[in-house]
Formats: sequence, C-alpha cells, structure tokens
Amino acid sequence: LEDGWQEAEPVLGIDGSCEVSVTLQPQTAGAGSGRKNAWTLKIRPTLLAYAASQPNLRLALCTESERHQSCATLVRSLDDGKIAVRVDNDPEGKEVVVDPRPTTVLLATNFEYPTGKALNVLQESGLVDAVVESHNSGNRHKLKLTASGTEVTVDLNETNHCPPHFESAASFEELRLSYCKDILQRGSTITDAITGNCLRVDEQ
Repeated sequence: LEDGWQEAEPVLGIDGSCEVSVTLQPQTAGAGSGRKNAWTLKIRPTLLAYAASQPNLRLALCTESERHQSCATLVRSLDDGKIAVRVDNDPEGKEVVVDPRPTTVLLATNFEYPTGKALNVLQESGLVDAVVESHNSGNRHKLKLTASGTEVTVDLNETNHCPPHFESAASFEELRLSYCKDILQRGSTITDAITGNCLRVDEQ
C-alpha cells in the first residue's frame, strides 16, 4: 500500500463499514511487476477520530452522560491529533484539550451578527434584551444590555440566545408564565377510570 492517509467515503454503512480505494504495487520480479492495481477495500474501522484543524471551528463538547454539555471554539490543533478549545463564557478563559471523536464532539453553529442586531440573551437574571455592539472572533460578541446599558462580552451559542420573536424579553416571560399557568390549570384534575370521579392531581 502507498504510505499516507487514504480517502474513504464520508459516511459509514449500516454495518459500520466504509469503502477505501487503494493502489497496490506488486513486489514480485518479472513481467508486469511495475504495474499498479487499483482495489476497493471494505473496512470496518475500530477507531474513529475527526481531523479538526480550522481555527474558530465551532464544536459542542460531549460526555458519556450528556450529548451537548457545552460549546467551544477551536483555538489550535496539537501535534498528537488532539485540539485545544476555548469553552464558551469560561470566566478564566482557559483552554481545554480534547480528543476529537464522534463520542466527544459535535459540530456546532457559528453565529456572527452585525452591529445593531437586536437579540434576546440569557443572563444570570434571566432572558434580557440586548443589541450587538461588535463581533470579535468566533462566536464572541460585545453586547449592550438594553435595560441597564451595561456592555458585556458573550460567546453566543445555541443555548444562550435567540433573535427576538416577541416585543421584548419581558413580553416573552409574561406569555411563558401565562402558558405554564394554563397548562397547570388544564392538567390539575384527572378522571378516575373506575368511579368516574374528578380528582385533583396535587391531592393524589
């Protein structure tokens, strides 16, 4: 076989195998010994790893118990194939070394908003209105919180922001509470299948 990486189909089959086209060079002497033959091999990999190298690539970090534990931005690739990432909104900004495999990372979304874009952003106090001041790098943006005028720097990801779908974050919160109250009221009673009596759920 020729040395180096061999290109394979990007998707594994139902049986977990993939096809790889390789070129074989016969080693025996004699007529035709220099002729190369192309073969297609069906291989079932025992170990899968991603070749992640693009700076600012967005990734979701996974654990055995959580499929989407947190989001991060790729900072650089290491010589051993592992990668250094910056976890979103880490107060110390530390880099974490990750072995990029299907069980440890997922591809995440890259968000880049223009100046002046209105957003709803999740803060410690809850969902608040904000306006983009500037985009830094990766998913990192400088935002101005509408209510207080405070400027904050946030790594925006799938779990901590969204474009506004209501008049304001306060309007959304009011409707959310109203919806939850309605759900509680409509589900507050059940009918006993034997007696036909209406029973309160919180008393059972």
